[in-house]
Amino acid sequence: MRLTRSLLILPLALALLSTAACKGGKEDVPEKIEVASLESKSGEKVETVIPSPDEAFVALDALGKPKWKDIVTPIEGTEYGDESQGALVAGMMLADFFVHVHAKDTQAAEAELDKMIKVAKGLKIKIDKKDADEVRGHLKDKKWAELRESLAELRGKMADQLVEEMKRPDLAYLLSLGAYLEGTLIITKALDADYDEKAAVILRQHQLIKDVREAGSVTKKSDKYAKKVISQLDELEKLMTVEKGKPVSKKDVKKILDLASGVKEDVLK
Repeated sequence: MRLTRSLLILPLALALLSTAACKGGKEDVPEKIEVASLESKSGEKVETVIPSPDEAFVALDALGKPKWKDIVTPIEGTEYGDESQGALVAGMMLADFFVHVHAKDTQAAEAELDKMIKVAKGLKIKIDKKDADEVRGHLKDKKWAELRESLAELRGKMADQLVEEMKRPDLAYLLSLGAYLEGTLIITKALDADYDEKAAVILRQHQLIKDVREAGSVTKKSDKYAKKVISQLDELEKLMTVEKGKPVSKKDVKKILDLASGVKEDVLK
């Protein structure tokens, strides 16, 4: 099997989790995203990419209107000597960008976008000025739906470039993993400050974590940053394992928060 440039995006898992949360956790959430069936039909190896944290933020916002500005801690550095570290940080900045969007803080969002682009360029990713300007334009005009679409397209182009042109699926994976973990940190910060059972259903993501861990096979065994993060996925899966329609407990929300905080600290060292 060869590696195709087409990455399997998994928005379905969080989209359905978000729907379940907004409807009181009564909707059925799929127990498994079947990746193997897609591989067998195409004859090509397809790697998974974790869904954007914005989908969970949308559900959280609908349920309780978190104090978004209070739950994001900006990352200031934009230069990273290690490529894997840079990919993880760029993903984290992507998640922080969406927090600023939900806070409707256009100035902070634009600053976050600029930092993310600098980190991405450090990874030798070529950002088309037209694409970046389109995102900035929607941000300036506060066209939130168009903004999300443009940013999703930009993110997709970055991932395609890493896989197809640079032959670095490991960095594409870490970019998405960084965004997911920062999103998890933000969600648990909000829930720790104001716990709500309906909102806590969003964190029932154990099957997704299994898929994420399996996709980590694209990383290099010698990659210390990938190893730091992936080694925590087993514990994260345990904490996110609950029955259908049930919330992650307040106690476990705090444990997930501590785990995600620790991972972020390790990445930024």
